[in-house]
Amino acid sequence: DINGDTRIDGTDRTAIDLYVLQGSNNSADPSAGGMGAIKFEAGDVNHNGIVDAEDSALIELHYNYDNAENKIEQGEHGPSAQSAA
Repeated sequence: DINGDTRIDGTDRTAIDLYVLQGSNNSADPSAGGMGAIKFEAGDVNHNGIVDAEDSALIELHYNYDNAENKIEQGEHGPSAQSAA
């Protein structure tokens, strides 16, 4: 959830695409032109250390799949999920 509206949807994909176009997707440090730590963590869906087209595609898959078995579970990754475990 890049924009903090509690949903993973097309607006999050659009946000990632804009960050990629602007070149601000490779850093979590806003002072270095990055997207900020929270947005970076949320946007790095595949946890490879960069927010890119692959993450955008995964978000699209998330909101396009109707089959619950194929969905990416919200809250499954990230520090809050790790601290709850």
